[in-house]
Amino acid sequence: MDEYNATRLNQIPAQQYTLTATDQYPQHVSKQDIDRVLAKSRSETGGLDYYNLIKEGCRVMLQQT
Repeated sequence: MDEYNATRLNQIPAQQYTLTATDQYPQHVSKQDIDRVLAKSRSETGGLDYYNLIKEGCRVMLQQT
């Protein structure tokens, strides 16, 4: 899927931007809980990436399973 997305994105003649995810946690969540979540693999966190490439005019869909 990543190869398909990269190919389609390269077909759009626009400037490319990198979106960087920022995690935010409620104040009542402990550091231990945060570390446990961050230690999980991508597939265990809904498949979301920390960096996403976009261009004006591209379609974006985020899914969390």
